[in-house]
Amino acid sequence: GLEPREVAPLPLLQTRSAVVHPFLRGERVHTTWPMVERSHGLACDVAGGVFVSAGRSASGRRGLLRGRLTIRANASKAVAFDAAPPCPALSAKGSSLQDFSFAGRGKYSADVISVLPTGGSGLVHCPLREGADASWQQPLGRAWLEDRGGVVEDVEDDEDVADIVGDFALQAEELSALTLAPCLTGSGSAQGDGCAVVSTTAKRMVLLGAPASSTTPSPLWVPRQLLRNVIGHSATGPGALALLDGRYLGVLDKANSLLHVLDLQRQGHPTRSWRLPHHGRDGTGAWSSICAGGGAIFAMEDHERPSLWRFPLPANS
Repeated sequence: GLEPREVAPLPLLQTRSAVVHPFLRGERVHTTWPMVERSHGLACDVAGGVFVSAGRSASGRRGLLRGRLTIRANASKAVAFDAAPPCPALSAKGSSLQDFSFAGRGKYSADVISVLPTGGSGLVHCPLREGADASWQQPLGRAWLEDRGGVVEDVEDDEDVADIVGDFALQAEELSALTLAPCLTGSGSAQGDGCAVVSTTAKRMVLLGAPASSTTPSPLWVPRQLLRNVIGHSATGPGALALLDGRYLGVLDKANSLLHVLDLQRQGHPTRSWRLPHHGRDGTGAWSSICAGGGAIFAMEDHERPSLWRFPLPANS
C-alpha cells in the first residue's frame, strides 16, 4: 500500500481508478507479411475488414501494404498483407509515407487510402486496388507549424542526447500522425465535408479543416481547434491515432501500453484510458500502432513480422 502523503505513479493510479474495464481483452490475429522487417503504421476501414500498413513488398519495393480480415476453418482470424498498387501521387513527388487513414466516405472507404507524405503540404489518395480513383488531393496549411521545438524520435528515446539538446532543440515542428475525422460541433452534428486530427513533433494535437467561411471546392485545411498542447512524454508517431465511433479519438501511448480516449465533441476532453496487455513469451512486448473498425481496436506488435491483435470495445464504452 501507499504511505500517507505518497502519490502513486500514473500507471498505478490508472489501474486503481474507477474506470470500467481498465484492461482490454483481445485475441491474436494470425498475420503474414511479404518481408521480414518492421512495418510502419496501421489503418483499417470502418468495418474492421480491410487493413493498410507500410513496408517492403516481396519484390523489395517499399510502399503501402494491404490486407483483408478472413475467418479460418478453426474460427480464428487472419490477415495476409501484400503489396498495394503503386501510388502515382507519391511517386510524382518522390515523397515517403508519414501516416495514412481511411477516408470512410462512400466508395472511398476500402478502395483508397489517404496518405500524409513526410514533410508534405497536403494529403493524397493512393489506390488499394487497380483502377481505383486516386485523383483526390487535399492541401494542408503549414503556416501554423513552429520553426523549432520539434522532437526527433531517435533523440528523445536517448536520455543522454535529450539532456544535451534540452531546451535548445532547433528542429522544425512537423506533422507526425494523422487520422481523418468528422468536423464535429458542440452539438455533435458534423460541420463541413471532413476534418483531420494531426499530432506534431512538438507534441501538439490539432483538428484541421476548411475555414468556416470558405466556399472553394478544395480549400486549404487549417487549424480549427487545439486539442492538446502537450501529448504525454513523447511525440505521437504514425499509427498512434484512431477514430472511435465517429466521435472519439484513441491515442496510443507506446511507452506505457495505454490507449487514451478523447471526446472530439467536447474539444478533446479525456474520457477514459484502457491498458493494452503486454504480449510475447516474456510478457514485455510493446505496441507500435492502432486502428479501429467493426466495433474493435486493432493493435500491432512492435517488432519484425508483427501480429495484429483484435480488442473488442466494451459494450458500455
